[in-house]
Amino acid sequence: MLRGGLSLVSVSLCLVCLTAAPVSNCPTDLLTKVNTLLTNAKELKELDCKLYTPTVNHFKNCSQSTMKCLVAETKVLFWESEAADLSDISKHKEEMVGNLEDLFYEISPDPDPDCLKCESLVEENAEMFLKGLKCILESMCSLNISPV
Repeated sequence: MLRGGLSLVSVSLCLVCLTAAPVSNCPTDLLTKVNTLLTNAKELKELDCKLYTPTVNHFKNCSQSTMKCLVAETKVLFWESEAADLSDISKHKEEMVGNLEDLFYEISPDPDPDCLKCESLVEENAEMFLKGLKCILESMCSLNISPV
């Protein structure tokens, strides 16, 4: 009986350690997808859309609201690419949006109640938006910003 109890404690301890372990905060797979999209610059130029584009400074000061904006604007980017029948871009939709949403839910709420709303940010074309997203993701990697 004691043996089973010790096993249960060991398993429980492992589960606690696994759930408490930090999630990888360098989204390299997402960074790879963004780079892939940026190589399709010709197709990106065909998109006639403007996207609210946060910067690295926005992310440093207001991580959660920045990620929320990036998720929403990435969805717009893919809707626009589908409407323009740009399959080299739209084929990355599910994975990229899912990965960004995962990052959003891992980030702690913004401590600053005065964080800008997405609609207050500068509008950029699709290529500039993706370059901004790339910079934010690289910043997450280089600064080792913990998502939680």
